[in-house]
Amino acid sequence: MPFIVPAAKRVPTNLGVREGRLAACPNSPNCVSSQSDRASQAVDPIACVGDPLPAFSKFADLVAADPRATVLTRTDRYVHAAFRAMMFIDDLEAYLPEGSNVIQVRSASRVGHSDLGANRRRVEALRQAFSSQL
Repeated sequence: MPFIVPAAKRVPTNLGVREGRLAACPNSPNCVSSQSDRASQAVDPIACVGDPLPAFSKFADLVAADPRATVLTRTDRYVHAAFRAMMFIDDLEAYLPEGSNVIQVRSASRVGHSDLGANRRRVEALRQAFSSQL
């Protein structure tokens, strides 16, 4: 009998940057994105000070330093990390568009409907930690 990976452990196939955008949030309240048109899911992008590439690298280092995070993909302009939150997994993505000085972010739960604000708190905590390093 084949082993089936539970949905919570499967990496979503819609993640990554497509046509300069991170994936849209689903209709459930367990996702936030700086590129969302829905006010309930919107967060501000994260501003870089100085040269954006080294700033993004520092941001990605902050993500990687979180003990709950496992970095799945990292380039000079994109990072995707899986965050273990109790028995759930959330995906955080950050993207620095070419020619931009702001980091676009998205954080979403893999399963369930509500995250009780966990993804928004994660993004805001990273924003605060990043700005305190500048």
